[in-house]
Amino acid sequence: MICAVLYAESFSLLDQQLQAALNQGSEIIEIRLDAISNLNVEHLSNLIKKYHDTDIILTLRSEWKSTEIDPPIEGRQSLLKKIIKLKPKFLDLEFPLDMHLISSLPSETTPVITALDFEGMAKIALDPLLDLVLKINRKLIVKIAATPNTVNDLQQIWRWSKILKKNKLDYVVLGMGQLGQITRVKYKELGNVWTYGRFDKKEGEPFLPGMLFIEELMKSNPISSYHLANIGDISENDALRTIYSELFKVSKIDGIFMNLPIQTSPELDQMMLWFEDGLLDGINITKPWQVDILDKISIKDPSADIMGAANCITYTKDGLKAYNTQIEGLKRSLEPFSLKRIKRVYIDGTERIAKAVVEVLKDKVETIVIRDELFSSGNDLVDHYDSLMSSVDSYSDNYDLIVNCNKPVKGFENVVMLPRSILENAKLIFDPMSKLNIKSPLKKFAEKNSIRYIGGYQFFFNTALANFELWTKRSIPNSSINSDLFDPFDDEIDFGFMLNY
Repeated sequence: MICAVLYAESFSLLDQQLQAALNQGSEIIEIRLDAISNLNVEHLSNLIKKYHDTDIILTLRSEWKSTEIDPPIEGRQSLLKKIIKLKPKFLDLEFPLDMHLISSLPSETTPVITALDFEGMAKIALDPLLDLVLKINRKLIVKIAATPNTVNDLQQIWRWSKILKKNKLDYVVLGMGQLGQITRVKYKELGNVWTYGRFDKKEGEPFLPGMLFIEELMKSNPISSYHLANIGDISENDALRTIYSELFKVSKIDGIFMNLPIQTSPELDQMMLWFEDGLLDGINITKPWQVDILDKISIKDPSADIMGAANCITYTKDGLKAYNTQIEGLKRSLEPFSLKRIKRVYIDGTERIAKAVVEVLKDKVETIVIRDELFSSGNDLVDHYDSLMSSVDSYSDNYDLIVNCNKPVKGFENVVMLPRSILENAKLIFDPMSKLNIKSPLKKFAEKNSIRYIGGYQFFFNTALANFELWTKRSIPNSSINSDLFDPFDDEIDFGFMLNY
């Protein structure tokens, strides 16, 4: 059951939000009254009566970790007593602050007894909470909302749910923040009565980090849905979320993509055990774990061995398997550009992606040249591929494909670092290290000189697409991708060029 959390400064806005949340499929509604400066109980009563067939939880918080609200709410206890007289179906009461109000609740009202910790887990005192609720002879719901900062904290949330279940209590136990998202998605496994969701990007509860949208939760509900996650360092609004949401949509598969910011190697070990037990259906790996993960996975695709790192973990009947789909992502990005036209390749930089470039092109082109300063023994790329040539030994500066594998240097982000004599004769410039939302200097150069350009997002998207197909065992038709997906990014995506493989 999905509970939409509403938050607005007026009852008219709450009314609009409530209707929108019901239209999206919410089965229960929590109305946060914190933002209403002058809470008119009569207006609240009218709203409750209007939606008398809807299960509504009324909540008035005593504190918030937010600069927009300055708790405590003035006259909060007095307001709660007035709200109780309205006989709401559910009323949120904070433990231990509001426990003296339980005896005054009418039989029509179910208390949601809530323990909160917006910063961690330490403020949750489960034993005193249990002692209290087990003595209350009425229907109630125990709610624990804490902020897990480690995988051990996640384990603690699962332990709390088991204790509450053992005591035959109805409960909602959830984690806030990105790491806590998995508790919102796995609420059924936790035994929660409901989970909380937002219905709009700009409206509703704004202060609980990690809260997912109702639409996302609805798609994660079916038994057949895929629960995918990233392990590593990505932001709350990373492009991966946008990509995987679109891929779920076009493949007509229910599912959700989350981020799990794992901090330590032991935490990663625990997460891999959970994955093997079926907690997730696929894992995307980002820094800092792409190399370390190989020591924790026994089955490796040749791509992971070649790259010396993994960015994709799948579940197989024999156990977890590690892949590096950068090779496949690069192949898909280059194939639409006729490789028959590419004879000579120049690579600048030795980031790991350079190895993917060589792996894809080594048997398809005549010559692969590495910038002289990077061509030395001890260089992993040069040591691995003995067919590579130093630029100082190259007979010509004419190259069909230029690959920039250098990260932008701080202070020189707008400077073209490659020699102009090499760039001017290129047929294609591939810039996989370019930032997604900024036009790179190489792209500006390519446009000015009418040279075909492949940016970082094309490669990034095709790599993510390869991951998705491994996890779901589905092939995504190129015609089904919505071009609007790429509007926020600088790459001018040509779908026929990028996805015609």
